Amino acid sequence: IKTDLKKNAAHKKRMEDDSFDANDMDDEGSKPNKKFYVVSTGGYHLDHANFCPLLSDLEKLGVDIIPVNPIWVLTCASEETECDPAMYPLLFQPQTWPYRLLPPSNSASSATDGNPATAEEGRRFLISVTGFVDMSRYGIIQLLKSIGATYTDSLRAKNTHLICKEATGKKFIRAL
Repeated sequence: IKTDLKKNAAHKKRMEDDSFDANDMDDEGSKPNKKFYVVSTGGYHLDHANFCPLLSDLEKLGVDIIPVNPIWVLTCASEETECDPAMYPLLFQPQTWPYRLLPPSNSASSATDGNPATAEEGRRFLISVTGFVDMSRYGIIQLLKSIGATYTDSLRAKNTHLICKEATGKKFIRAL
């Protein structure tokens, strides 16, 4: 325990001394806000100040701690851009409830011939998305894939669900 305390104290001192130099100062001479993304799967309340003392120490140094979930990471990586997780907190930030996998269909286990079309037909949930045009669309797609659904670009007769931003449009009418 003493070794851990010494390591934390040494790390805190390095953060205070080394990570902010004179070139990092803003016009008023105060330390800038740097940001760190902390990835959590959720399923519990993430109060990072109480959750991890190191994160609390970083906040005291002026570092913004931004909690994100794996869906945010997958979305940013697949789209090769960074998005603000606060724009869609229910989608991109950890929640107090855990994600749950969708149950597979009974025929999913028999669709193991390696053919993607056969595997898609073996899924219980074939889902299309309409009306979302920004990072929320890609986040929803990543979320669907991560819980075991199959995303389809176009709405087909085999689709089981359609996620609509608004209850209007061609896909919505077709899905009725």
